[in-house]
Amino acid sequence: MASTSNPRLHAAFAAVELACESLETATSRLAAQRSGAEAEVTASWQAHSEKLEASVADLTSENDFLKEDNLRLSNQLARLQKDYLALQEAASGTLLALDESVKQIDLILEH
Repeated sequence: MASTSNPRLHAAFAAVELACESLETATSRLAAQRSGAEAEVTASWQAHSEKLEASVADLTSENDFLKEDNLRLSNQLARLQKDYLALQEAASGTLLALDESVKQIDLILEH
């Protein structure tokens, strides 16, 4: 489009074309760098996400185990408390029986 009669105009068009090519090259290079960075960030995020999911799964499993263990221990404690009350009752009955026996022995010894 530039005529050969105007060398300055021809040089200006050449400089603009060169600048456009440089801009396209730089744009392509930056786009490739951006794609690489996006891929790296995505891979890093996915790896971190997978680790977090594994941690959540482990913690959920541990939580379920602890809930079951808590229920088991709670039931065991309830049984032990029931046994303790039964033992207290038996001990109280035994104490009363011993007291009666001691009183009877005292009466026998007095006569």
